[in-house]
Amino acid sequence: MSDKAVIFWIALHLIMVSVEPIAAKLGFRHPMSAIDLHFTRCIIGAVLIYPITRSFEWIGMKHLLKVLLPTVGHFLRGFLFVWALMYIPAVVAVTILTLTPAMVAVANTKLFDRERVNGKFWLGFLISFYGVLLACGITSFKVHILGLGLALAAVGSSVLYRIQMDTLTKRYSPQLISTYVFLLEGLFALLFLTPFISGYSHQIGIFGGGIALSAIFANLSFLIVIQKIGSTKASVIKMVQRPLAILAAALILNESLSIAQCLGMLLVFAGTILAKSEIKRLKSHEQKPRSIPKFLEITLQPARVRVPSRR
Repeated sequence: MSDKAVIFWIALHLIMVSVEPIAAKLGFRHPMSAIDLHFTRCIIGAVLIYPITRSFEWIGMKHLLKVLLPTVGHFLRGFLFVWALMYIPAVVAVTILTLTPAMVAVANTKLFDRERVNGKFWLGFLISFYGVLLACGITSFKVHILGLGLALAAVGSSVLYRIQMDTLTKRYSPQLISTYVFLLEGLFALLFLTPFISGYSHQIGIFGGGIALSAIFANLSFLIVIQKIGSTKASVIKMVQRPLAILAAALILNESLSIAQCLGMLLVFAGTILAKSEIKRLKSHEQKPRSIPKFLEITLQPARVRVPSRR
């Protein structure tokens, strides 16, 4: 894949992932709950995923079980994030997610031994994190404890998803993995969310469908980027989306934007530029990690190669 193609997929991801918080906040202006919105998003996503990816093949029960864990992470991340938006502004929610790259870096360097980062990476992250604090504001942490807790839980779920996809995209295409993820999420929604939905309206369908479409293209483009450059660097580049989402939320949702938040966004940009250049991907990252929790382990096996028979 060329550098221009990578830039295209990154740009597509940044645009699509910015739609979710805005659509959710607009949806909450109508009578709907986080469960109603997430349920609709999962069902519509499951219906639309195959017509978009045009990719499906049976990967076997063993590898299906390996896909289940990151899918749970993706499912929870979406639900927790939408739930958090009921209590905190979209500006605060999207900046809290800036913590994700650091957690991914810790997992990839300490648990999986896939990458190396140096002091400049952590300096860049700390600059970005300080930008997060400025963008959120200290009073937000005091007033919206539940919302911030849900957003932090969404960070943990997102980390689980990304570190697993780093390995799975080495064996299967991003299109195929996306198909399985969204089909499984639709199944999860039917099994676990159906008893709790309060009703359905055309507003829920419109906003849930918008979130589903953006989620499909955001996930597909992000997996393509992970396959090319790895989950840590992809997560760091994704930090650029935070200031873009903050600006969009301020303009579309009429949310306040202070001087401190503007300064915080500039720091996020500066920290991202510094951090992303200090990630070194190891050539031996496909080998078995040194010591990781058993439930996180994914054994990468050589893909089956079909050799046509000669007659």
